[in-house]
Amino acid sequence: MTASEVNWAKLPKKIIKKIGSNIDNAFLLNARLVNKHWLDSLNELVFSSLENWSSDSIPELVKNHSTCIKSWSSSFRNEEYTQLVTDNVKSLESISWDNGEEFLGPLNKLIANNPNIKSLSIEIGDYRDQDEEFADFINLVKSLKHLDTLKFQTFVPPLLPLVDAIKNMNLKNLSLKGLTNEPQAIWEAYNNSPNLKSFSLELISDVDIEARPIRETVISPNSFEFHPTLEHVNLLASSIMHRKYTYEYYGKELLLAFENPKFRNLKSFTWKLDGMVFTDDVISIYKTPVTITSKQCPNLTFLSLELCDSHLLSLISKQFPNLAQLNLNCPLPLPHPQNNHDSLVHLTKLAISGYYHEAVRSPSTTQAIFPSVSVLKLQDSRIESNDFNTELSKISTLFPSVKHLISYDDHEKWYTLLDTNESYNWEELYIEAKGEDAKKAMKLISKLPNLKVLYLYNYENNLKENGFTYNGDACVIRASGIDDGDYVTELFQKLNC
Repeated sequence: MTASEVNWAKLPKKIIKKIGSNIDNAFLLNARLVNKHWLDSLNELVFSSLENWSSDSIPELVKNHSTCIKSWSSSFRNEEYTQLVTDNVKSLESISWDNGEEFLGPLNKLIANNPNIKSLSIEIGDYRDQDEEFADFINLVKSLKHLDTLKFQTFVPPLLPLVDAIKNMNLKNLSLKGLTNEPQAIWEAYNNSPNLKSFSLELISDVDIEARPIRETVISPNSFEFHPTLEHVNLLASSIMHRKYTYEYYGKELLLAFENPKFRNLKSFTWKLDGMVFTDDVISIYKTPVTITSKQCPNLTFLSLELCDSHLLSLISKQFPNLAQLNLNCPLPLPHPQNNHDSLVHLTKLAISGYYHEAVRSPSTTQAIFPSVSVLKLQDSRIESNDFNTELSKISTLFPSVKHLISYDDHEKWYTLLDTNESYNWEELYIEAKGEDAKKAMKLISKLPNLKVLYLYNYENNLKENGFTYNGDACVIRASGIDDGDYVTELFQKLNC
């Protein structure tokens, strides 16, 4: 059976909705996340690999199930499919649109035909020579009475017209990406949305990269006043290359944020700096143990930070007792003898960019702090140091409860697994594999007796022609040619353990 022969009428509606929002070749993996056991109800032969998906099915899906499709993504830029949806679907609740340098007309028609849209995610490129279309877009946004979620990214069009459009809207979720030369527009948009539950801002610096960071140029959680309704804050300072004062600035601003009484309302908090860190030492933000006077934050379950040292890790373990997910864009800090660390018993998901050699020699402390980690993402580090590594062979020693391991960025990380006589208890493994890795991947599978899902990102799509075969019970997904970095991030968030 091929994908084009699928009886779409028998697909669960919740899967059709998800397919509608990811109609390009990446839809399969996202669809699988809708229902952990979706293979029980769908033909495994059809969906076991992205290679089996046929775009010929899209017209059938759109025409025969138009009322089921609630969301649409233009990421694959297929005008025929977009026109098909515009003509047939009138019940969209969500649109994700990456305009690039294309015309705004198709987007405007799609919005005009779907007045009940609740969520817009729009990235507009160079709209010059489209002044009329951009004005129409702004007016259409104003007309959306049910809009509660807006994500807007642009560089050439100014943000101010959009700020005017959302003044009288009751937005619950706002995400903006802008330059530091547009602070007025950014903060007007934020202040005009007093009922926000979620606020995300990527602020791109255009100042001297060696300048001392300040709140106006390097966004911090203290650059604005938290609305009392805020539950989720996501901040990213881009193009921040200076490092001379970064540790001092980041550490000071982070403690001030934790002291903010309104921080206790947050359920998730992210503060990242998009730049390079160069050091051959262990990260040190604070010279001595840190304490704060504010009460614990029991509501916070998600925390994502650019930098973390032992003193901060100790504070996190005490201040956020119900933390379920911790993302660190740096190596996992070593516990410091001056600190007492509480056990993060609710933390099941952890993302790190490596671990120090010393941690492997004495794993009991790490195990005591993170006794429940079942999902681990090991990402590439931007810190240059010989003090830590990113090998997968020691993961079971540090985190014996891990069942789901994601290691996408460097295909050589998993080679060390083949050099041991051990087997590993992981149920789901997500790795990158090149064509010449076909035999290695087959050997790796033999060392994973509990494997249920193996995701192989093979950009050149040449594993099979290099001899890769598998006839076991696990679901082996061979994916290629998709923006996998973004997908893996989304996967890490959604993986239902």
